[in-house]
Amino acid sequence: MLLLDQGDEVPPLLVDCPTEGPATLSEGEATVQLDPDRLATAPLPLPDVRALPPFEVDALRAEVTGPLGGVEHLARAVRALAGAFPGRTALTVTFATADPDVPLSLTARAGDPMVLGLGSEPFSMDAGWPPA
Repeated sequence: MLLLDQGDEVPPLLVDCPTEGPATLSEGEATVQLDPDRLATAPLPLPDVRALPPFEVDALRAEVTGPLGGVEHLARAVRALAGAFPGRTALTVTFATADPDVPLSLTARAGDPMVLGLGSEPFSMDAGWPPA
């Protein structure tokens, strides 16, 4: 999900690209379905992202278990992609976990600390996380 900053005088656009189903673009109350074949732009270059097995999560203890450095690897990729957009744009990417009721989400915005989410619980990370 991308909240695209269009400047102070214009409301942000919300671009939602679910795992399944069509992508949508919303501005205010208006929502349209996007047809990727009709977009007149080249896709953005994606940062290096390795396929990882689903993370084990414990929402009650706020714990994520998986390959060493896996969450940091994904967080660096999300931060890099968010940096490709202007202004105060925010990008949230949600990853499936071993518990379908508790997805892992990473939210990045230039100049702000990363927010890691477990299910509906957000955790603001320290400034400078993930390490470069």
